[in-house]
Amino acid sequence: LHKGDGFGKVNKQLFRFMTDFARKEGILTDPIYSGKLFMKAKHLICSKELKGKILVIHSGGAITLAGFQDQLKK
Repeated sequence: LHKGDGFGKVNKQLFRFMTDFARKEGILTDPIYSGKLFMKAKHLICSKELKGKILVIHSGGAITLAGFQDQLKK
């Protein structure tokens, strides 16, 4: 992550990633924990050119989306 690093901080890049991820993978993520987790995981996988099976644990958190409807509409 670049901008938006830190607890409770979000940005447009993160919301773009979350909506794209939900469309492509069918997984809803929240912007506080899971969205940042998967965004960082994707960055590491691509930048380090990791191969093989990779496990990223999604522990829920979609309920947090309730506070971000306006940002997700954009």
